[in-house]
Amino acid sequence: MPRLPPFWSAAARLSGRLDLSSCLAAGIDPAAASADELRHHGVSPRHVAALRQADLLTSDALALVLTDPRYPPALRGVPFAPPVLFVLGDVRLLHAPGAALVGARRCSEPARRMAGGLAHAVADAG
Repeated sequence: MPRLPPFWSAAARLSGRLDLSSCLAAGIDPAAASADELRHHGVSPRHVAALRQADLLTSDALALVLTDPRYPPALRGVPFAPPVLFVLGDVRLLHAPGAALVGARRCSEPARRMAGGLAHAVADAG
């Protein structure tokens, strides 16, 4: 079972709260950056500490970190992009045109219906 390096294991756990886009824009590999560099590029001291003290994650899925060339380029530079994508299936599909719906885990029933309608409309459009 593949294991993610400690930095990326911690980053995966901080997904949605960790923004590494400034590091990437500056050409810095976040996993190789010093604590000072991470803070300089907007990572909170609390998150820097967490990134340095991680337990390893294991997964049967392919784990693509932000710096992996297979990570979708359109997503890589987005603020708060997922630091790790866990992929089951054909990784090449991440580079094909696509759509995503993002929402709350505990949404209202009208919001759930709206999301379902949007998903059907996108699927019907191909």
